[in-house]
Amino acid sequence: MKKSSDKMNNMVNQSNHHHGLLKSLRRKDIYKPFIIAMVVMTFQQFCGSSIIIYSMNDIFKNSGSTLSAKQSSSITNAIMLATIIIGGFSIDRFGRRILLIISGTAQALSIGTLGVYYYIHLSTSNIQQSSSSSSILPIICVSIFVSAYSFGIGPLCWIIIAEITPPQAVWLVMSSTSVYSSIGTFIMIFSTKTLFQLLKEYGTYWLFTVVNITIVIFGYFIPETKGRTIDEIGRIFKYNN
Repeated sequence: MKKSSDKMNNMVNQSNHHHGLLKSLRRKDIYKPFIIAMVVMTFQQFCGSSIIIYSMNDIFKNSGSTLSAKQSSSITNAIMLATIIIGGFSIDRFGRRILLIISGTAQALSIGTLGVYYYIHLSTSNIQQSSSSSSILPIICVSIFVSAYSFGIGPLCWIIIAEITPPQAVWLVMSSTSVYSSIGTFIMIFSTKTLFQLLKEYGTYWLFTVVNITIVIFGYFIPETKGRTIDEIGRIFKYNN
């Protein structure tokens, strides 16, 4: 009897889950937040963060710096950790839009400059012959990029998704974007060598510069959610009651 009761409860729970899923999918008010969520997640995954972090040691190794790749990576990781801590306080103090714009701008400038560095020192000369002043430029660029990502599009992506989505459908949108995020990370990591072969390092970094400029433009138009109540956000996105 107990096994039959447990089986019936499981069937009821599955039925309720499927009913809740269908009910969420029928909500027209989740379409706009869902599209924005996927766009923001696309920016997060394809802004160049995965390739920069994945290729960090190679970037530092080829920079010609007097510091070893391990030392350079340690410095950059320490800066990134400090930025994450500072960013935790900044996110609640400043608006989502302004942080998104600042983050996108810093990432575009840093990765664009890194592309210029590779274009000059890899396409026209041996990078090992670069001056000591320019050899630390990749370290500066990478440090700025990962710092901007750590307080900007990295954590902001999840906050924006949670805030703009109707409370009843947050689980659906968050789970969907989480899967999409994992797929995006996989694609970026395994396409790194292919991109470097097709576009060279500088071309790849300039491609991500364009993506980050798009983030800045997008940040200008996205509705601000900081300090707004659920009802106020609901009026912006026309939630169904």
